[in-house]
Amino acid sequence: MKNKTIPFIAIITLIVVMCLCLTACTTSIGNPSVTDKDAKLESVQLQAENKTWHTATDVQAEKIFSMMKSIGELSFEAIEIGISGSFTVETEYDHAFKLGYTTGNFLWKKKSDYTYYIGERITYTHSDGKTTGSYKDDKLVVRKSLSKYAATLTESQMSVFEEIFETLNASVMDEAFENVALQARESGYVVESIAKEELVKTAVEAGPGAPFDAEDNLLKGYRITDSAGDNYIFFTASAEWAKEFAEWESVGCIGRVCYIANSGYAGTIKNIIMS
Repeated sequence: MKNKTIPFIAIITLIVVMCLCLTACTTSIGNPSVTDKDAKLESVQLQAENKTWHTATDVQAEKIFSMMKSIGELSFEAIEIGISGSFTVETEYDHAFKLGYTTGNFLWKKKSDYTYYIGERITYTHSDGKTTGSYKDDKLVVRKSLSKYAATLTESQMSVFEEIFETLNASVMDEAFENVALQARESGYVVESIAKEELVKTAVEAGPGAPFDAEDNLLKGYRITDSAGDNYIFFTASAEWAKEFAEWESVGCIGRVCYIANSGYAGTIKNIIMS
């Protein structure tokens, strides 16, 4: 009887251990700190100017993970909230990325998936219509329900992020721009490429005007003719300049892609760019 009991206990023990291992490998518990010595990178997702998400390259992901570990724990900050009848608050960020990592061992693995924001712009709109606010391009933020955690990036850290996001946006937004023209052709519209030397003249004639440095910042464009008339899309040098262009009446922009379109086709352009 004793000889039969020992193998039975051994089998039960093995089954329990196997179950624990399988459960531990597939269960996420808590939100561990990125500074944990055994933190292991799982994924990095980058948000482009058109709000679509893209997987970072291995090199980009390792750079970001290393920086987050070196920055360490972020400092607590209260979230700015509006006061009814007095002022409202709007918060915008220049960039966003998702960082996923795990800590622990095969018996107890913790997983974290945080969204980080870079470059914080806070705008207060007061009851009299006046606006005030602040902008910190080097601010790193993680937001939670009613709080946020922040740090200030160094110049070298900012340089790394700017290079990563510029590489991403130059590619993603150019593809989105070309996709507008492609889908217009497929829909049977007349699509004409605008010559480089005609870009500024076309932008001024199509809309109410353009910034003085448009010649340096308008890179290429298309004229798309639908049943309601001519529409225009322009690929610009940066999202920052595109915002200046969009301050002119009738000009819209998503990231570094600007457009001047009739009300019926403007929505189509926006949907294509952001898809």
